[in-house]
Amino acid sequence: MEEDVQRYWDEQVATVDEEPDHGLAAPPVRLAWSQLLRRLLPPPPADIIDLGCGTGLSVLPAEQGYGARGLDLRSSCDTWHATLSG
Repeated sequence: MEEDVQRYWDEQVATVDEEPDHGLAAPPVRLAWSQLLRRLLPPPPADIIDLGCGTGLSVLPAEQGYGARGLDLRSSCDTWHATLSG
């Protein structure tokens, strides 16, 4: 099953951030996600982990002073998040 999940996301990863409710390129979507996460997370500085991060919403808390880490079945996504978090 893990291979099926990996194969699915391998096919989706190039375009998933273009989805209207997922990608962070559109300012209203970015703001909505940022506000939601801010309400749900403890105040910064706190460490958070984004499991199944994909290209990740955890970039938003990282920008707000959180220690954000992502973990995904796709190693390229893990690499992206490790770079993001320093």
